Amino acid sequence: MRGLEKFFLIIFSFVIMAVAVVFFAITAPLGFLANFQTSFQMVFNNWAYAFLSVVAFVFTLTVAILSLRSGKRLKSVSKQGELGEYRISFDAFENLVLQSTGKIKGIRETKTRLFYDEKGLAVYLRVVVLPDVKIPEMVAEVQKTVQDYLEEISGVTIAEIKVLVDSISKETRLK
Repeated sequence: MRGLEKFFLIIFSFVIMAVAVVFFAITAPLGFLANFQTSFQMVFNNWAYAFLSVVAFVFTLTVAILSLRSGKRLKSVSKQGELGEYRISFDAFENLVLQSTGKIKGIRETKTRLFYDEKGLAVYLRVVVLPDVKIPEMVAEVQKTVQDYLEEISGVTIAEIKVLVDSISKETRLK
């Protein structure tokens, strides 16, 4: 769930909870609220309506809490093998990417983000390179090496590989 959707869900939840609290205060047979009796004759002193307002409050509170959870789930790619389905986690793919880029001279550091859709796996890399590296050649090598390695090891189609050269390292020695 995206941030804006979570924000509106939380606001909606708080509004419903406030309405439930007010409704409970009006409907519960509490002596200090007796002056509301004439305005809300049908629902005043009626535990059924008070119970419904408590249920609405608890339900809405639960929805609000669930929307605030981080939502970090194990993401994976599912493939069909000869004997059945197998899944490869994004963490495993990230390790494979790091292994393949670790073999390329001139790369100091690599960070990976992965996305999967019907076209295949999309790999987004942020790399820190050494200062004496020819960036266009290195990027082409990274894309080719990562694609070949991931497709060979996992059997998953690679839809795209985007590389962002995030920084040039101050260190001049090659790996």
